[in-house]
Amino acid sequence: MRGRRYESSGARTSPLKCHASPARGGSLSQFEFLFSLYGLLLGLGVAELANGFSRVYDKRKIQPIGWLAPGLAALLVSDLLTFWLTAWRYRDWDVTYLLTFGATAVGLVYYFAASQVFPREGSDISANDHAMSRRRLLALSIFAINLAVFFIPAIIRMFEEDFSTSSVRSNALNAVYASILVWIAFAPNKKWAAVAAWCGVAFFVFGIGLFSSAYGVFTSSPPAE
Repeated sequence: MRGRRYESSGARTSPLKCHASPARGGSLSQFEFLFSLYGLLLGLGVAELANGFSRVYDKRKIQPIGWLAPGLAALLVSDLLTFWLTAWRYRDWDVTYLLTFGATAVGLVYYFAASQVFPREGSDISANDHAMSRRRLLALSIFAINLAVFFIPAIIRMFEEDFSTSSVRSNALNAVYASILVWIAFAPNKKWAAVAAWCGVAFFVFGIGLFSSAYGVFTSSPPAE
């Protein structure tokens, strides 16, 4: 793959930027170097959700699973996968300390959110009650990440592009999703929180075509060989 490559050496480089060296076979591109960390953190979040669901599924005859906890888990996975796929758009960026810090922060927040969806091993609280008590923390965590990575940049781009069709569509999608997250955070009971969570999942599933064109997740072609 064309692009800058990393070479291992004894010299210590600047902590603010990874310096590139000429491409040689078998070495990592900058994107692959950063994505190995970013993908690991996001993958741990998915694994945590799978492990949590497995725990509550085993106790389903004693404590019904309900709809809220699985809905929040499905929403979190949907949002997490969008970030995973969107990372492809930034494959040509130089790897800097700030970029690495940002990617790590996103991955850690997702892992933290994933660890809060289902009750811990040995807990006596039901999955539904646990999810209801943590729904605001989860929704606001997701909202904060999207605000920094998607919402604010999309608003800036809309003004820079004089309200182009694609930028307006991106902001419309963001507004819908932000409304769903606020709905989850402030839903008055478990029923409405679950409805909001599954509406969020439907938003991702049925709006994936709009997301792909608005965010360029699937439309970017790979670098030339």
